[in-house]
Amino acid sequence: AEIFDAVDYGSGEIRDIVMSLKTPPKPGAKSEPVDMRFSRIAFGEDAPEKSGVAIEGLQFEGGGGKGAIGLLSYSGFSLEGVIREVKAVANSTVDIKTLDFRRFIPKLGTVKMSGVQMSVPQDGKRGRPAGPPIQVGLGNFELKAGEQLNGIPTDMTLTLDKITFPIVESADNPAAKDLLAMGYRNIDLSAKLSLAWQEASKEFAIRTLSLGGAGMARLDATGMLGNIGKEVFTGDIALAQVALLGATAKTVELKLQNLGLAEKLIENEAKKSKRKVEDVRREYGMMASLGLAAILGPSDGAKALANAVARFVAKPGTLTVKATAKTPAGLGLADVIALGEPTEIFDKINVDATAE
Repeated sequence: AEIFDAVDYGSGEIRDIVMSLKTPPKPGAKSEPVDMRFSRIAFGEDAPEKSGVAIEGLQFEGGGGKGAIGLLSYSGFSLEGVIREVKAVANSTVDIKTLDFRRFIPKLGTVKMSGVQMSVPQDGKRGRPAGPPIQVGLGNFELKAGEQLNGIPTDMTLTLDKITFPIVESADNPAAKDLLAMGYRNIDLSAKLSLAWQEASKEFAIRTLSLGGAGMARLDATGMLGNIGKEVFTGDIALAQVALLGATAKTVELKLQNLGLAEKLIENEAKKSKRKVEDVRREYGMMASLGLAAILGPSDGAKALANAVARFVAKPGTLTVKATAKTPAGLGLADVIALGEPTEIFDKINVDATAE
């Protein structure tokens, strides 16, 4: 461990790498040549984040397919804590059975990938020519882990931006047929998840949870959990489970935005059932209003939620729902178990719902 700690890999870069490879041939076939290029490979201080490793301008082509990756990097990674723990264990008498191996989890840092474009050829079916190449892309991917406690990140962000791929019709995928009927030839998805634990307040915040598709819809959610102490991150599984059971839900907010999907769903249903669009829209609105009212019960919060959902279905725009526990400590698992009927949950939370 001391020898490893005494070595520093420094910094450097390599530019304009060109390679020509040959893949192992399949039985009875010729080997496929693959051409690869790297604009730059950098590490240490020469990397974009001044640490880690970065690969820039990767391009490859072979076998009828081709692709490119603008950036692939890993920064902030460190084995410093691992080396420190190894030294501590080496200089003590520790029972291996009681050792918490999460102490040896390194600092995870950040993984990034951006500018991904892939083109994959399609094989022709019997009696039919091959279709155009399938184009798949990824605008940005980032996984960032920080503020580790016992090796577990307490602050984490995952971002996926502009995942693009075509809709390919097939007999065993009726959903693809409906999407094509609604005019969607390509899907463009984005998602983000951001979480953070605050030790002083013992709160766990869902800062961002979002999922959306261009020209379809977008769902955003935030929330706050309470009574989450550092025992949740302990190596004692039983103690961690007990700590989790004591967690409470304080607030949850959901926002659903229609970006064109709702209208296309209703139009597609009207076309399949050979009815007018307005008749289908009216039917869905009535089903939402009466159905939710019967399920959720007669409380003021339930009525507000049912009315907002019904208005959203009748005229899709933006639906916002916010639920807050009536007690400052939040709504715990014991509170939920004690409910005689699911509708009694509205006696313990305040609900604010709007449709615009």
